[in-house]
Amino acid sequence: MNKPTQQAFQKNLPQTLPQILEDFQLYLKIDCGLSKNTQESYLSDIRLLFPSEKTQNITVENIEKIFTKLLDELDAKTVARKLSALKKFLTFIEHSEIPEFKIKNKNRSLPNYLSEIQTLELLAEFLTSPKSQIRAQGILIRFIYATGLRVSEAIEMKPEDLDLQKGMATITGKGGRQRMVPMDSETTRLLEEYQQDIRPKLYKSGASFFVSTHGKPFTRQAVWQMIRKASPGISPHSLRHSYATHLLSRGMDLRSLQLLLGHKDISTTQIYSHLSNSHLHETLKNNHPLSARVKKQSPNQT
Repeated sequence: MNKPTQQAFQKNLPQTLPQILEDFQLYLKIDCGLSKNTQESYLSDIRLLFPSEKTQNITVENIEKIFTKLLDELDAKTVARKLSALKKFLTFIEHSEIPEFKIKNKNRSLPNYLSEIQTLELLAEFLTSPKSQIRAQGILIRFIYATGLRVSEAIEMKPEDLDLQKGMATITGKGGRQRMVPMDSETTRLLEEYQQDIRPKLYKSGASFFVSTHGKPFTRQAVWQMIRKASPGISPHSLRHSYATHLLSRGMDLRSLQLLLGHKDISTTQIYSHLSNSHLHETLKNNHPLSARVKKQSPNQT
């Protein structure tokens, strides 16, 4: 960690953080092109880092103390995000010296995902329900799994983002980056059903394609709760992980998966490579001439 001079970040700053954060959020949205969720996360991080709300307490010395403590208490990924929020904030207030911290790389935890059978069972639980409300939720859940979207991307989807004739969805992801994701024919059919028969009966306000029973766009928390209720321990993001897992295990290359998931860096996609490796081991056992399984199935050698 570098040791810059111990100074306040900017003499002309307003006296309290709330006076700055509104402009900071605009900076994150317009200049940085960050999503609403990321904006809120960064604002929350800054408030937690400087709870006193007094800008004169934002010094290099205080930041060093805060991050030294965080590195002992939190995982590297969480600290890295808070550090990213801090750097954006310091850039915004035009501070000349930004502290640098070395965050030790830890083994990334493998994503929680469902098997193909478990996924199909979860979808069937919703889509075969006699209750129209549950079936409508099932169409949203199937859409998330069929496209591998982040839950925020799915609930912010607008009707004009869907080309149901071509079976394509236009996704606006992190940083405002757009990508095209294809859908299978059955998911497309269900979306047409939702658009024609279900959504008109529910819709009250908002621009989102999917609406709750209250007629308004879903929240992330609402989608999380409906999935967790049906399958404890599973979240909407588990469906995204399952999507990636199943495509890789069936032979998709990492580069194609990266494009579908909207990852900026392929290193993010590579966390799923363990799945590919386990699939390769299983394929080897089932097909290699030296495998015990194959030998059992082979006729007696002469």
